[in-house]
Amino acid sequence: RLHRLSMTPGAEVLAAASDSCLNTVSFIDAVQQRFQAIFRATAEYPMLAGIHQFLESCFQPEMAAVFSEFKSKTSDAEIKNKHNSHCCYTLSPSDFGVHNCLKSKTGKLFFIDFEYFGWDAASKMISDFFHHPSMQLSAKQMKMFLEYFIDASQMEDLALEIETVHKIVGLKWVLLFLNVCLPEVMARKQFARTITSQDELVAAQLLKAEEKLSEIKRFSHLNY
Repeated sequence: RLHRLSMTPGAEVLAAASDSCLNTVSFIDAVQQRFQAIFRATAEYPMLAGIHQFLESCFQPEMAAVFSEFKSKTSDAEIKNKHNSHCCYTLSPSDFGVHNCLKSKTGKLFFIDFEYFGWDAASKMISDFFHHPSMQLSAKQMKMFLEYFIDASQMEDLALEIETVHKIVGLKWVLLFLNVCLPEVMARKQFARTITSQDELVAAQLLKAEEKLSEIKRFSHLNY
């Protein structure tokens, strides 16, 4: 339904979604900028030495490999001109998943939380949906969702688009798990008293990041 609304007159004036990727280079920039911020932050605090080591020894080599693969799947002209001519765009909630969904007594689903709403690449929106830790989708469920979306949107090249960006979007999720290393995030969590121990939180988030990175390394193609 949201994609159909993307086709209505006037929709083009809406702003880009938060953290949107509307061209090829923006996928790379989104990861690099997050990486640099977290890498700098972890270098300053001894308690974050484990995460800094993970970023340097494990994440950075995989990031280089994923970037190389990503660029090989897109033309040099697209990289140079920061233009992704084959990308399909849609209006996106930018935080799409069951964690932002309410079910009525009749079984009807209502999606909420459009704080980050706007234009984004459909491939990124769906890759975010697949990678989100609240989803935990099986290969069969991913296939069913993708088939339904392609049929409803008539985006014939979408499966190929998602295969192209899936790993690089996954790298972003590795770094999202490590956002806790940023001083402003840690301060906010302490203020809200959502954690009992910084060490426990850091260890838990590092484990999630390691598991997601392993998942990315295993990915070869969509079961579609």
